[in-house]
Amino acid sequence: MEKDQNKRYPLGLKISLLRELYEDGVSLHSLAQREGIGKSTISRWKHDYPEDSELFNLSKEEFAVMDDQNMLDQPPLFLMRKIYSLQKELAEAQERIQELESQLKQK
Repeated sequence: MEKDQNKRYPLGLKISLLRELYEDGVSLHSLAQREGIGKSTISRWKHDYPEDSELFNLSKEEFAVMDDQNMLDQPPLFLMRKIYSLQKELAEAQERIQELESQLKQK
């Protein structure tokens, strides 16, 4: 088996294969052999995405939809919400600063 040291695998594939390990009981050896991926690569994925990872709380259907829409490589939804909230707070604070600076200039 040739190894491509710089090969990148999509997150959807990684999670799909890890589900087979975690949920279906497929052995690491047979999975690596079937997919032509090194056992050490899959082991690293296991380390990066443990069985209790938030990604495995999604149903297979939810996961498939997110994978199809390339949402898996995006930040998690709760982080997106937090970013939006912080951006909104920042905009409000900047407006308040402008108001206060304007009041200071008038004095």
